[in-house]
Amino acid sequence: MIWQESRECYIRERFICHFRMMLEKVRKEVENLLWKDASWHGMDHIQRVEKLSLQFAETEKGDLEIISLIALLHDVDDYKLVGEEQSKEMTNTKRILEMTDLSSERKEVVLREVSSIGYKKALKGIFPQTLEGKIVSDADKCDAMGAVWLLRAYQYAIIHHQVFFEKNLFLQSVKDQQGGETTAVNHLFEKVLKLKEFLFTEAGKKEAEIRHQWMIHFLQEFFREEFFSYTFPEV
Repeated sequence: MIWQESRECYIRERFICHFRMMLEKVRKEVENLLWKDASWHGMDHIQRVEKLSLQFAETEKGDLEIISLIALLHDVDDYKLVGEEQSKEMTNTKRILEMTDLSSERKEVVLREVSSIGYKKALKGIFPQTLEGKIVSDADKCDAMGAVWLLRAYQYAIIHHQVFFEKNLFLQSVKDQQGGETTAVNHLFEKVLKLKEFLFTEAGKKEAEIRHQWMIHFLQEFFREEFFSYTFPEV
């Protein structure tokens, strides 16, 4: 009995060690691709999404190996990084998955779920099908919200010479914005404040609501300071 328990413990430790080594290998490949990224989807974003995904998994459960892989790979073929054509082919995702010893079935699951994550895809009715994909999708959207949104939006505005806020562009419609200028605050109204409607898991929805309310409070204070007597619109 003791021998059997020791053997099971040994096998479990070997599996955990192998799992960690595989993830580290994948992580290094992702770092090599994203370390220069300036589109909000760099390695810091990937690390936050992975961490938040695993946090959600503590209550939602799911396959931790699949969750980590989807989180690590979900932006390596983002069109802003590699262009539309390569994004469709998912060249980087496929290449990195081939470096692992996952079964073909598990590779296919990761590939399919990675291809279904993103706000634009959600608008087209494309959604993750597995619990693991939904967990990562929720974490990815949450990372675009809250205090992290402010840091990422301000950094993006500086890098791309974009205005953070402009009264003349304030709250123009998405239709009016097509092909024209926009601001970080307009982007908040056009997209970010809508993200919580696209979440799947209870853990994700709970975190999204906290971050959503933080953004509302930020806007209330921002407009109070900017306009003084301005009445904040209902959101």
